Amino acid sequence: MAEEENLAARLVQARSPETAVETVLRTSDRVLARITDGIYRQPGSALRELLANAYDADATRVTVTTDRPRFRTIRVEDNGIGMSPDMIEYVLENIGGSSKRVTAGTKLGITDKTNPNLSPGGRRLIGKIGIGLFSVSQLARSFHIVTKQVDDDYYSIIRFLLKHYADDGEEDETGQYEAGLALLWQERAEEPSAHGTTVVLNPVRPEATSRLQSADEWDLLDAQEENQRRQPPTFHIGRLRPGSEDQLASLETEADRYTSLPWKEDDDGSTAFKKFIQAIERVAGESQNNTKLEGICDRYLRMVWDLALALPLPYVDIDPIYHTLDESIHAYELRDGRAIALRTGETTRLPLARSIDVAETRRREQDEFRVVLDDLELARPLTFADFPLTQRARQDPLLLCQRVSEVFENSPSQLSGGPLEFHAYLLWAPKLVPRDRAGALVRIHGSSGTGFDDSFLRYQTREKIRIGQTSCEIFVTKGLEGALNIDRESFNYAHPHVIYLSKWLHNALTQLFSEEKRLSASVRKETRSTARVQKNQALHKVAQDTWNQEVGTDEAPPRIEFIDGERIDASDKEAIHRTSDHYELHRPTVHRPLESKSPELTANTAELEAIFQVLASFGLLDSLDEDSRQRLATALAEMLEVIKSV
Repeated sequence: MAEEENLAARLVQARSPETAVETVLRTSDRVLARITDGIYRQPGSALRELLANAYDADATRVTVTTDRPRFRTIRVEDNGIGMSPDMIEYVLENIGGSSKRVTAGTKLGITDKTNPNLSPGGRRLIGKIGIGLFSVSQLARSFHIVTKQVDDDYYSIIRFLLKHYADDGEEDETGQYEAGLALLWQERAEEPSAHGTTVVLNPVRPEATSRLQSADEWDLLDAQEENQRRQPPTFHIGRLRPGSEDQLASLETEADRYTSLPWKEDDDGSTAFKKFIQAIERVAGESQNNTKLEGICDRYLRMVWDLALALPLPYVDIDPIYHTLDESIHAYELRDGRAIALRTGETTRLPLARSIDVAETRRREQDEFRVVLDDLELARPLTFADFPLTQRARQDPLLLCQRVSEVFENSPSQLSGGPLEFHAYLLWAPKLVPRDRAGALVRIHGSSGTGFDDSFLRYQTREKIRIGQTSCEIFVTKGLEGALNIDRESFNYAHPHVIYLSKWLHNALTQLFSEEKRLSASVRKETRSTARVQKNQALHKVAQDTWNQEVGTDEAPPRIEFIDGERIDASDKEAIHRTSDHYELHRPTVHRPLESKSPELTANTAELEAIFQVLASFGLLDSLDEDSRQRLATALAEMLEVIKSV
């Protein structure tokens, strides 16, 4: 209070900018109390934060068990460095004051000794403000943690009971809010070499259980009339019998089955996950309309897909950055604002690797972190080959990539947010499956909580079809962290890094779409040309076969020749006539009536030739004089154009 009065008194004396008063902005404890009550939209977001904590703790393997489809207990176990008593003390007494990226972390062994932005093992940290531990409040009010560092003789155990935030809640003597209670003790470890952290959520909050069980979606199906009832999602983990907390409901068509999953019970985790992604792509690819995950998977399986997408994991198939180019894909590098084609046999890594160590970054993402969720070993659920075929003339995908480094030389770091570095790819394909991958996904040090943004950072365009056929991943290696909102699921669009990234992305989309249009126009032109040749060949065959049948093969059918010069009067001996082997027609006379009606109408020469040859096969042209044949040709040309225009 004294400080506030002092500030007020000083403000009264500050009569100009030269004598302005400087003070520090502080955050109310109510803010952190509200955070511990849950800030995420989905239960899976809380699991994502626990897995991010494991990654920052140098875990190489994390195992998550959910007791599906009951979801009464969730267990997350990692083999990371674990927490010492000193670390635990700091975490509990500094909620919202992360030990990462500060010197306190180096002293406690939470971060690298020389670089607080790295984990002890050298990973780029993906945690942000020190609230990951309390993200579990989205899933449970009661949970416990068992943690231990290598060669420690004791496990540290912490049992938490979190409170619900209330606007009229009581403060303690210091004016602080109590987010909950923690009970701590230690137990002797049988294996001193063991290390890691286990988080057990029990019981899971009823509302979280209900969402993970897709209870609302099943109830909606049950409430529909029998003759209008929709089918359950193609893939689901089953459900409990109505009114039961333990018994599973069997599928209507198969009494001995309770789930509908695309993998087998004896499949290993990696194989099972690949089958899961392949099945999603197959179902979405075969569907004309229902190509989103919401119509294919229940909420639990959609959470699996989202988690696999968010974490720093290897791809389920090929890595687009290391993909060796072949003729099935058109790849480009965005250079000086233009799309420059890459050669077949190159990899997209070549242009991206300039001046940055992309290889090391991606090695850490792909080789050092494994996550097993129930019976699935997660991987990034994106593939880059064998896209579903469509009715489009052009089926080959396009890949556009670029590496960007911006230091904002003309702006101080306080205003610009500091340097920004990223590399990215944009993929266009005739049909993306599932449709949820259409959009732009931003990864900061390999991790993302935002998912695919189908607005492409608010891209203003009328390209509705191509937007839905485009997928983009942006890998940020420096900067942008300050633009992340507190839930790590959205950005501050006023931040300079987001503004710069948006402009880059929008220009890249424009270049990608321009190249796609150019290639499509070329394919359409080539297709029309090929079709025209094939049509003319078919017409010629009909005319030839008719002549052979009516006249015989000893004499060749007459040629139909179009004369472009001035037409000679019919009374002249050199007028339009039939010789022994051809008929002559005056092209301008044939076209002129069409041009007077529509400039776009042009007589099809090949079609007229075929028709005249067929008429000649029956001797019908010889009964007409030259002017009559000319009028006949003009009438037929007009009829053909009318037919074509319908």
